Amino acid sequence: MSPAERRALLARGLVAAGLALVLVSPVLWGMALRAQDGGVPGLLDVQSWSLLRASLFTVEGMPVGLFTFQPLRWGSAFLFPGESGLVASAQTSPLTAIGLLALLVALAKPGLRGVLLALAVPSLLVSVGPVLLIGEHGLPNPLYNALVMALPPLRRLWFPERALFLLALAQALAVGALWARLEAPKLRAGVALAVVLVWGLELRAGGLAPLPSWDARPPAAYQCLAQGPPGAVIDLPERWSAAHLYYQTVHGRPIFGGMLEGNARFTPAELTQLREENGLWSALEAATRPGPPGRGAREAKVRPEDKAQLGALGYRYVVLRREAVPDRAAQGLLRRLESLLGPPVYEDARALIYAPWGGERPCAELRPDKRRLGRTDVAPEERAGPKRPVQLVFD
Repeated sequence: MSPAERRALLARGLVAAGLALVLVSPVLWGMALRAQDGGVPGLLDVQSWSLLRASLFTVEGMPVGLFTFQPLRWGSAFLFPGESGLVASAQTSPLTAIGLLALLVALAKPGLRGVLLALAVPSLLVSVGPVLLIGEHGLPNPLYNALVMALPPLRRLWFPERALFLLALAQALAVGALWARLEAPKLRAGVALAVVLVWGLELRAGGLAPLPSWDARPPAAYQCLAQGPPGAVIDLPERWSAAHLYYQTVHGRPIFGGMLEGNARFTPAELTQLREENGLWSALEAATRPGPPGRGAREAKVRPEDKAQLGALGYRYVVLRREAVPDRAAQGLLRRLESLLGPPVYEDARALIYAPWGGERPCAELRPDKRRLGRTDVAPEERAGPKRPVQLVFD
C-alpha cells in the first residue's frame, strides 16, 4: 500500500468516524451532562482516583466488581474491593486472543499491520481495567484510569472486558486479510478450520458454547397468578435469577423487594428493617438460601404477628420455583415450607404456590407444567477454572 493509498484510507476512516460522532452527539451530549451532574445512579466515585490508583465504589458507597481481561494470568479475573484494597478472583479460560492476533498480524500484508495493531493494543489495555495482574501482584493501568476519570459515561460501565469487541473486530479483519492472501484452496480450508476450532474451544472453555440460553415460556404457576384476588407475591428463592421480573409481566402483581440490587444502599430503609425483623421472611430466606440449610434455617422462630404483618402489607401468595432447588434438598425444603406456609394451593413440575394468608388457588383449571426445564445458562462462578481469591500487592 503506497503512502497516498494509506492517506486516502485514513481520510475515509476519519470521515466515517466524524459522521458517526455527529449522528450520536445529541444523545451522547445529554448522557455526558447527566453523568456529570450526578443524576445517574451507580457511577464510580473517582474523587480518590489517580493514574496509579482506583477504588471500586459508586458515589452511593456501593462496592462493585469489574470483570477484566488479564492476558498475563491466562484468562480473565473478577476484581472487587476488599478490606485492604482490590481482591482478584480468577475466572480462567484458555487464552488464544493475543496469540492468534499476533500470528495474523505477522502474516498480514505490511500495510495492514499498523492498522490492526492500532485497533488491538488500545482495546487490550482498556479491557484490562484498573489493574494488570502479574502473578499475585497488581500493576496499575493509567490508560484505563485516565479514561474513566475523564469520561463520565465510562463510570457506569463496570465491565472493562466489553472493550474486547474492538479486539474481535481486529481479529476479524486480520483473518479476512490473511485468508484473502491464500491462493491454495486446501490451505484456505485449513486456515478456516483452524480458526473455527480455536475460537470454538475457547468459547467452550468459557461456558459460551453452546450459547447460554433460557426458555422464555413462563411457568404455568405465573399464568395462574394472573387470575384470582389481588395481592402481592413473594418469589422464592430470592435473587436466584431475574426471571421473576420477566414473569411479573404475566401476572402483574407487586413482588417482594422489586428489582433488588442486593445492597442496602439501594434498598429502602423500611424494606431492610422488614427483612431484619420479620421472623417469617427470615425463615423463608434461610430455608431457600443456596447451599446446605444452616442451623438458623432449622431453628428460626416464626411468631403469629410476623405472618400477620406481611399479610397487612398486602402479600397474598408465595411462589417457589422448583428449578432453583437441587433434587437432594427438595423434600426437606418442601416439608419446611409446608410447616411455615401450609400446603400448596397449586403445584406442578416447575413451581408451587402457597396461600398462607387464606384463600384458594388463584386460578381455575389450567394445563400444568409436566416437566422441569432446569437451568440452561452457566453462571460465571460455575465455569471451569480456579476461583481462589488473591489479595493483590501493588508495586
